[in-house]
Amino acid sequence: ERMRIDSSGNVGINTNAPGAKLHVSGAIVSEGGSFASAIDTETDAGLIIQKGDYIYSDDNNYLRKLIGQNIGGTLEIGQGGTSLITDITLRPGSSGNIKFFASGGTGEDVIINSAGNVGIGTSSPTRALHVLDATAGSIKLETTTDDFDAYIEFETVDNAAYIGIDDSQNVLKINNTSTLGGASHLAI
Repeated sequence: ERMRIDSSGNVGINTNAPGAKLHVSGAIVSEGGSFASAIDTETDAGLIIQKGDYIYSDDNNYLRKLIGQNIGGTLEIGQGGTSLITDITLRPGSSGNIKFFASGGTGEDVIINSAGNVGIGTSSPTRALHVLDATAGSIKLETTTDDFDAYIEFETVDNAAYIGIDDSQNVLKINNTSTLGGASHLAI
């Protein structure tokens, strides 16, 4: 038996016990076609899911949300509140980049290139972190807890140095310890 329609109207292909409206046991191939919504028409649609619906994974015990768009319009990837989804892995290929378009423009706002460099405001980062801003060129480090220092740590195999704000004295310090309130090598 290759196909069955059960008494509930569920269709099973290659299964005699369909558990949903369409239950396929085996690989599914979907070639892009034309799909029309109330306003848009797309000619390369391979799979359409309605807003508010999601694609889930099933390990035969638990269902876990993978991807979908909520009613408010946010695209959601993964599911919080579960230890069953451990990581989300993006693999662009051996020479590809991972690009984020947060501002909605045509150029990426953040890129992780194939060398692992992160670019913010630049599409071609040349260092592990490369920040480009046409107007300010600033980075902000902030702590929201009183009496804690905000600092940058520089570390080699044998040594470490810290540049930051000593919250107790409201001064910029360069030190060899992250406790900037102690003795410093340079205070401004």
